[in-house]
Amino acid sequence: MAACAGGIRLETLHLPGLLWLELGWASWPITIFWIVGLTNAMNLIDGTDGLAAGVSAIACGVILALSVAAGQFVLALLALVLLGSLSGFLAFNFPPARIFMGDCGAMFLGFVLSAFSVLCAKQTGSTVGLMLPGLAMGVPILDTLFSILRRLWNHRSPFRPDCAHVHHRLLGTGLSQRRAALLVYAATILAVAVGAFMLRTRGSGTLCLAGSGVVALLLVFLRAEQPSPDSASGRRCTLFCPPSGAQPVLEQWLPHFREARTFDSWWNVMCDVADGMGFAQLSLPVTNRNGSVRKLLWRRNGDPHGHRQMVRSVTLVRHSRPGPPLEIEVYVPVSESLESAGRQVARFGEMIEQHSLADLPSRRKIA
Repeated sequence: MAACAGGIRLETLHLPGLLWLELGWASWPITIFWIVGLTNAMNLIDGTDGLAAGVSAIACGVILALSVAAGQFVLALLALVLLGSLSGFLAFNFPPARIFMGDCGAMFLGFVLSAFSVLCAKQTGSTVGLMLPGLAMGVPILDTLFSILRRLWNHRSPFRPDCAHVHHRLLGTGLSQRRAALLVYAATILAVAVGAFMLRTRGSGTLCLAGSGVVALLLVFLRAEQPSPDSASGRRCTLFCPPSGAQPVLEQWLPHFREARTFDSWWNVMCDVADGMGFAQLSLPVTNRNGSVRKLLWRRNGDPHGHRQMVRSVTLVRHSRPGPPLEIEVYVPVSESLESAGRQVARFGEMIEQHSLADLPSRRKIA
């Protein structure tokens, strides 16, 4: 709203030779929807190393070119500064990453790029100034759209997270993080190249080229639908209703948590989830009613550490008995990056918070 009050608004929709529409009062909700939507879309796509930074750098390059062509050198300078920052950051964020931007960085990029694109459309006097940066950020936009539709199709809240975003699906086909990022970069550049010809077309040709750019982006999502070569089922996923084998591990075990009635059954489900998520070890010290202490331990392959790098985390577990919460210790192998291991720990901690010992039936909560 502050950006709109400062004059960053889509006041007209103008396609040369085809459409001229004054938005009037609707410019405020449309602009706010665009900025908020892109801010969250860029945050959602930041799920693997180098993805958000690379897509943002391409979008910055597009905005820079449009600004220079329109003679808007202040906006061009701002885009150039952000492009230089992203290029330096990407050198260390590209897989295997050594630094990460986090949610604050991704949402900052989404907000700035969405505001820049609105300024491009306003200062170039054509909606093409909005459509071309929109194509550059097409993967985050389409991923967010498909995520909302998929969750609604599966009768889930569109705000409830899952692990079926396009980057998760690309990794699920057997691609490495590096190749998945490069594939998204290539599709984005292809869409931008097709969209660049919109600057030289008029009328229906502009819409045809914009549609071609969207098709180029959809190729990434079609690639994400291909099953992994080592997939046991060999079934194809769909964008709106992924098969049960492709559902996140936590989603698969929700019914088992609901059926847990005792501490032992709860712990067994916890171990099954840890096994499905690829963890190395779980341990939980428990004080019995007689004051004795026992330590529950689950290990994968008998050796929790091996020769791999591990992330160790301690998560608190709520319960109904007097005293401090229990502490469950988790060891997660670093198979791809520290960020992905950290996300696994965060999802596991979220699951424990939603299905803690305090949620068990009142009788026999702790054996």
